[in-house]
Amino acid sequence: MFKHALLIALAVIVPAAAQAEKCPAELPVLFVVQDKSGTMADPPDASCPSCPSKWTTAKAAVKNLSQQYANRFRFGVQMYPRDTTTFNCSTGTTVTPFPASSDDVAAAYSAASPGGGTPTAVSLDAAKTYLQARHLTEPAYALLLTDGLPNCNLSLNQATCTPSQPACAGSNGLGSPNCGAKGCLDDQGATSAAARLLAAGYKVYVVGFDATLSANVNRAVLDGMAAAGGTGQAYTADDSASLNAALAAIAFDATTCCKDVCQNGAAQCLANGQVQRCQIDAGGECTNWTVSDCPPASACTNGSCVACQNECAVDATRCSGNSAMKCQMQPSGCTAWVTIDDCGWGEKCVNGVCESCDECNQGEEQCVGASEVKTCDLDWLSGCSQWSTEPCPNGTTCEGGACLGCAHTCRAGERRCTGQTPEACVADSQGCTEWTAGTPCTDFCSGGVCGACGTTCTLNAARCNGNTVEMCTQDANGCTIWSANGPCLPDQFCSDGACQTCPVRCTVGEKQCGANGILECQPQASGCNAWVAAGACAEGETCRDGHCVPPCQNLCDTGAVTCDTQGAPMKCELAPTGCSVWKASPACVGENQRCIDGVCRERCSGAEIETCSEGMVCTGVPEGSFCLPADGSPDAGTGGPGTLPGIDDPSEEDPGTTLKPGSKAGNAPDGGCGCGATSSGAALFTLAPMAFTLLRRRRG
Repeated sequence: MFKHALLIALAVIVPAAAQAEKCPAELPVLFVVQDKSGTMADPPDASCPSCPSKWTTAKAAVKNLSQQYANRFRFGVQMYPRDTTTFNCSTGTTVTPFPASSDDVAAAYSAASPGGGTPTAVSLDAAKTYLQARHLTEPAYALLLTDGLPNCNLSLNQATCTPSQPACAGSNGLGSPNCGAKGCLDDQGATSAAARLLAAGYKVYVVGFDATLSANVNRAVLDGMAAAGGTGQAYTADDSASLNAALAAIAFDATTCCKDVCQNGAAQCLANGQVQRCQIDAGGECTNWTVSDCPPASACTNGSCVACQNECAVDATRCSGNSAMKCQMQPSGCTAWVTIDDCGWGEKCVNGVCESCDECNQGEEQCVGASEVKTCDLDWLSGCSQWSTEPCPNGTTCEGGACLGCAHTCRAGERRCTGQTPEACVADSQGCTEWTAGTPCTDFCSGGVCGACGTTCTLNAARCNGNTVEMCTQDANGCTIWSANGPCLPDQFCSDGACQTCPVRCTVGEKQCGANGILECQPQASGCNAWVAAGACAEGETCRDGHCVPPCQNLCDTGAVTCDTQGAPMKCELAPTGCSVWKASPACVGENQRCIDGVCRERCSGAEIETCSEGMVCTGVPEGSFCLPADGSPDAGTGGPGTLPGIDDPSEEDPGTTLKPGSKAGNAPDGGCGCGATSSGAALFTLAPMAFTLLRRRRG
């Protein structure tokens, strides 16, 4: 415990006490022999299982050593065993030759992983061989960093040897894969190897990095190796702080001189974002680099810590040359581009990802137009397959990836249409003719030339052109055009693309009467005829049959009757004009009728008893006589040749005959009113003697 505290205190004061003079030539060599057996993957103290592993802690401590004392030593690293299989006993191998930078040291530890046994003796001999081969003129030291006791000496007797670890104790470790002869403690072999190094001029420093190595037998084994190597006793550590202190103490003890490694005051940025500054070390003689982190939310730029100016968005990708990069958040809190993959042979970087760079399948051939052929070849330097292009010879054309003789599919200058695309027969640079497509036509292609449609209408739409219906149809080129569908009938007109029936039918020039005068049939713009006002009648005039007529003069009294000059009855009626006029009635029929006072009357027949209408008198008369009006109207007929004395002629009155006053009798031809006959036989016999007496008197 006292030694542990002493080492930490020493690590604090070492830089101030490590006075050294300038080295005359090269720096001394500090060669690290690192144990990477399988137990290095465990924490240094079993009581802290969550603590970092011995391997992780050693990686950081050795890097820090190589960084802090870069102006005092040239560093190299050997790791053992070489292989990492279970309890492998292969000899150690140099992984970082000197002079190695701190970054080289860190990279070597990152590339390795713990595994195998602890072949210390043979690995110390390998370190001696490596150092001797360098023919050094400056001092060199071996620094053995191990977490266990040496083993892997197969010449030892497993039946009598001391086990190098508890797992091999009891029953001589029979049945355990980690034991047997290789599990025997090889303390003598390791001590002898350390002595051989010292004899060759190389001191050996020993560090035991495990809590079990700080006391008792284990510690004695390590001290024996240190004593044989000329450094007195071993250093032990069981955490990061004590390990760094032990390494610093060794560097202090081995220091003999120093050398400037940088320009005092210089500063630069490391790849991990830390800032590196050059200054005089604590010894006050030589310059050395010191490394520090930038504060949070800042990054190292040109050797100074400045506020973050994020280069990119987290997880964005890009290519830098043939390397894939990704934007990552740095420990400083700033984003930066980080190379995540270097594309290998046969790959190229595309959008931040390494992909196959093959453009094509090797040996494949394709045409480039009609005059060139391209072949897929492999570039052996990059591993990428790519196209190489060559022209076809004159008189040939490329078809199917090969240069062939011209097919001459057309004659130069010819034109044609393929659908809506015009094509022309063109001779190419090789002299071969072929159809070359032009720009597709907007409207139509005809004869290899684009044409434009002159009319634009909606297919099947209709319109009127005068009195003709036109329909939107397609012509042979697919253009829409207006086509006549036929004129409308005479009594129809075209409206909204359809024939409509005229509301009025009349003949042009025809006239009729309207409410306000004369109407005339006239043609309209629609193609129909319509009644149009042609003029109003003058005051007092009336319209009749499409004409204006003057006011009427009443010719008679409405309802009066008379006979016209032809002997036909007439009656006075009100005409449509509002005037009273005579209107003829049907003429009297046959010889037995005659118009008397506007009425057709029947002639009297013989042997009939005549009865006269009111205002008439009737007496015995010869056959064919008529009753005459009692008032002796001028319309009554006068006596004719057949007139009877006293009857037909009043001046010849028969004393035996009595006539009613004012009565006369006349022949049928002379006119008179017809009497209606009765069927009374008594009246007939009564009148017969009287008529006979009259006849006798007349003949006498």
